[in-house]
Amino acid sequence: MTYSSASPSYPTNTPVVLTVSQFSRALKQTIETTFSGIGIRGEITGLKKHTSGHVYFSLKEGDTLLSAVCWRGTVSSGSVILEEGLEIIASGRLTTYPGRSQYQLIVEKTQVFGEGSLLKLLQERKERLRAEGLFGQEHKRSLPFIPNTIGIITSPTGAVIQDILHRLRARFPRHVLLWPVAVQGEGAPPSIIRALRGFESLTASSPIPRPDVIIIARGGGSIEDLWAFNDEALIREVFSCTIPVISAIGHETDTSLLDFVSDLRAPTPTGAAEMVVPVRQDLFEALLEKQRLLVLHSHHVLQRAHLTFAKTNDKLKNPLRLFEPKVQRLDDLTDALRSGLQKKLSLLRISLLTTLQRFRFPLNRIHEGNSYAQSLLDRVLRALRQRIQVVELTLKQQHLLLEAASYSKILRKGFALVKDAHTSKPILRASTLLDQGPTSILIEFIDAEVGAITSSDTI
Repeated sequence: MTYSSASPSYPTNTPVVLTVSQFSRALKQTIETTFSGIGIRGEITGLKKHTSGHVYFSLKEGDTLLSAVCWRGTVSSGSVILEEGLEIIASGRLTTYPGRSQYQLIVEKTQVFGEGSLLKLLQERKERLRAEGLFGQEHKRSLPFIPNTIGIITSPTGAVIQDILHRLRARFPRHVLLWPVAVQGEGAPPSIIRALRGFESLTASSPIPRPDVIIIARGGGSIEDLWAFNDEALIREVFSCTIPVISAIGHETDTSLLDFVSDLRAPTPTGAAEMVVPVRQDLFEALLEKQRLLVLHSHHVLQRAHLTFAKTNDKLKNPLRLFEPKVQRLDDLTDALRSGLQKKLSLLRISLLTTLQRFRFPLNRIHEGNSYAQSLLDRVLRALRQRIQVVELTLKQQHLLLEAASYSKILRKGFALVKDAHTSKPILRASTLLDQGPTSILIEFIDAEVGAITSSDTI
């Protein structure tokens, strides 16, 4: 650190009058010359990441604040770690900002003041994310047995990508998509997030195939070097990713929050390549072994079937011999049936002859029966004719009585029958018509009916 207590040389016996701009430039030159290289320890507060890529914050100690700024180029270089509440030693140069009449520290490098401070911040973040369920085992996705496409997010330079590709080629060559990113510094988390979103945006119709699994890899380093993989925004992005993610950060002893949220943690980048694909030669050997066992098993099955067939064939000898007893039994039953039928026919013949002897003159009995039936028929016919004559006589008498009682004979004598025109019922009394007023009537004569309307005057 360079520091000088000497003040600029100005005449003191005569007051010096400066403009505001002149004074600001003089003050800026004095501060920058005096504090051109300085390290200041303090706690980061009021951290603000501008859209331009620059980061603005303050270093706090008690109630004292010092404004600080870290330019975009420094941020992306990976030489700084800036987290709210983290105690650091910020190295850089002091300058003034004339627009606000204030001085500020231009940060060029940071160093965490004591690893315990960084670990404390990491543990607090870990417990908070765990409480939200981001590390739950129920959210872990299974890896495909043999992925068609593997997405790798890492630095395009260095040994990590080469180790992964070499191990994949040795085990089971697959199609690999490399998305180059920064793996250290403030610019690393945003670039990794963009890579995850880029892989997820690929579809089946895209010219570039969508990865079946993603490996996020980086070589080993200190906790400060690997701090980008503890970024909260990155952790949440991995949690929401629909593609299985393998974390392959550092060595086996290195741990980051990415290891907890990923679907699988590999101890090293090379280990990730071993996890994502099986050994093709092992698969071939296993397949050949299964094929050998299948052929051997089939051979044993055929041998057992052949032995079973041979034993059964020995027992059978000639299949026709099984039917010989049945054929002989059939012949015996046929002879017995034939003999039984002959005996039955003989008995029936004897019974028939005996019955015929009992009916010596059947024709005479038939003639007698015919004569008796004819006599019965004659008697029935005579009785029917007599009955018919009686009925005819009765009908004639009834007809004469009806004729005598018929009103048509009265009509022939000059009388007429008066009937109601609607009901055709006879009207027997004149009072009936007088009570009704003019009424339609029918007057039946011997040869026809005549309609009329009654009137009280004519009546």
